[in-house]
Amino acid sequence: MVYVFDENDIMWAFFKLRYLIKSRIQDKLNDYDISLDQWIILSLIYQKEGSNQKKLAEISQKDRAVITRILNKLENKGLIERKSSYHDKREFLIYLTDKGTALYKETAAIISQNARDINSYFSGRDLEQFKSLLNNLSSNLE
Repeated sequence: MVYVFDENDIMWAFFKLRYLIKSRIQDKLNDYDISLDQWIILSLIYQKEGSNQKKLAEISQKDRAVITRILNKLENKGLIERKSSYHDKREFLIYLTDKGTALYKETAAIISQNARDINSYFSGRDLEQFKSLLNNLSSNLE
């Protein structure tokens, strides 16, 4: 029997949901000249300033080449800076600039509002159950 990938498939539902959420957030981030992927890395740097590229790749689950491209774009926009590590001159640690911090804080409010909007579609119990199911699926896929 041939596998049919259509709107009744759970994978279809995941792809559609990812697309809808990403599109919704990206529409709002376009005003700030930043992509959602760039924002995610900006957010990780904000939370873990002084991380190296390898650590950012691990946390974001993106390969190092993708991280390099994103970091180059963020650096060209003046949002981050790379500083040589005191322990290893071949390694660069990543920091937000003042401009990057300001942009992160302004756009974090947009992401936060989107999260509240999405959460409002569920009852408290349903939301906890949904998060539990997603975490279980993630754990099994890792």
